[in-house]
Amino acid sequence: MENTILYNPDCSKSRELLNLVRTTGIQFVMRNYLTHPLSEEEILNLISLLELENPESLMRQSFNDEPRNVGKSNKHKRIAEAIAAAPELLQRPVVITKGKAIIARPPSLAVKFIEKSSSS
Repeated sequence: MENTILYNPDCSKSRELLNLVRTTGIQFVMRNYLTHPLSEEEILNLISLLELENPESLMRQSFNDEPRNVGKSNKHKRIAEAIAAAPELLQRPVVITKGKAIIARPPSLAVKFIEKSSSS
């Protein structure tokens, strides 16, 4: 998923991001994750690219029903299963480039992220 933006065309933050990304001059594959959902494997990969302290922040709804003693890999798998089954749970938009990813909320974070990635 190199140089990819995961977006929802009905989301104002996604539309804002698409306008901002055009100014970078970098080509991105635009993937509407609702019409082209991510597989569990892609979601697990995305979790690792995001380097999130709390991987449940990848979900739009809380994952608070998770027992406290669940291991990290099992928790990641459960998050991946939930998002794969209901793609609308994915936090959006997400920018993936140079082996890293960011949840672009606010979208202005993505421009800094892209510029930093392209200079390294």
